[in-house]
Order: sequence, then C-alpha cells, then structure tokens
Amino acid sequence: MNNELPLKAGPLQDTYADFLTRTLSPEAEALVNDLTAQATAWEVERKLSHSGRATERGPYKRGEKGLASLRDGLARFLGHLLLSKADPERSGKVFRSLKKDTFTGGPVTFPTFEAVWKALEGLELLVRTPGTRRWHPIGFDGPIQLPGTASIFEATPKLLALAQEYGVSLDNIGRHFVPDRGVLELRSYGKWEWSPKSNCHSACNIDPLSRGIGVQN
Repeated sequence: MNNELPLKAGPLQDTYADFLTRTLSPEAEALVNDLTAQATAWEVERKLSHSGRATERGPYKRGEKGLASLRDGLARFLGHLLLSKADPERSGKVFRSLKKDTFTGGPVTFPTFEAVWKALEGLELLVRTPGTRRWHPIGFDGPIQLPGTASIFEATPKLLALAQEYGVSLDNIGRHFVPDRGVLELRSYGKWEWSPKSNCHSACNIDPLSRGIGVQN
C-alpha cells in the first residue's frame, strides 16, 4: 500500500517583462498596427479632456520617432502578455518594476513603456495591479525603505478577443510572437555565437526572482 502523499504543485510563475520579444507574422503586425492607432487616439482624447482645446499639431500628436517608439514598445509588451497567457506553466501575468533606472540601456525606455501600459489600461485591454512600497519602522533616522513589489499586468478578455479577430490565437501564439534573445553572427574565427546586438540589459542584469527590488509604482 502506498502511503505517500501526492506532490503539491507550486504556484505558477509570473513572466518578467524584459521586452525581448518580437512579432513573427503579418497577423501580429496588423494587430500591433491597430493597437498603435487605438493608443494614439486614446492619448489625443485624454490630453484634450485635460486641456479642453486642440491645436493643429501641438503636444497631442506624436512625431515620427515617437510613433515608432510607441509601436515598438507595444509590439514587445504585447508579445509578453500573449505568450504568458498561452504558456500553461505560467500564471498568465507579467511583472515589471516601474522604477525608472531599471530601464536604462534596455530596448524600451521608461516613457515609452509608461505610455504603452497607460493606453492599454485606458482602452480596457489591460489590468494592472500596482506595486507596493514597504517600510521598516525602526531606523537610525526614522523608518527605512525596504524592497517593494513590482507592478503586475494581465491581458483582458477584450484584448484576447481583439487578437483573435486578427487570427492571433493563444493556441498558435508561437506563429505570431517569439522571444527575441539576439541574432547569430559569424565571428572572424568561424564560430557561431550569440551577438549582443539586442542589448539584454534588463534580462541579464535583473534577476526575475528579485522583482521586488527598488521602489515600485
């Protein structure tokens, strides 16, 4: 008779957003284009509601470079959101610190990511659980700050339905988005190795398990 208790599965892990993902299919590109248009329209409407007036150009329209940065940030973050949802070994949630210095040298800047998640949240395509600050009441000069927790992001059913309309389903997500860890490059001594061109500052220098480090938003 076997008296051993069954092993209890641990909690599913969240996915760290290092922004090292890319689109792979025309369907994914079309989805990103749609989201970029929706995000820029949402930005204009939000800014108009705050200012109450419009200008011919002014601060309400992104320039060419700003639009390209927004689109790239959306594509990379969308990859994380959908790949995490499709992975049965993941929680379907994505985490990322909103501490500005954690974006230094990465593929997506802090202002771009802030614009991305705020637009997706405003469009009800994303839900965010804000990070928390922690303090210890006893310190030499009063309370001292402890590592906080990162913000958690998750795609809503509305985003999943929109992706499905473009033919981007979770069942075949690998046809549309893939991790982008670098490119192969032939060195002078004839050996293939990974090139550092796709700057992996966030992934290489930030331990995903230490996601609580720093002040979070």
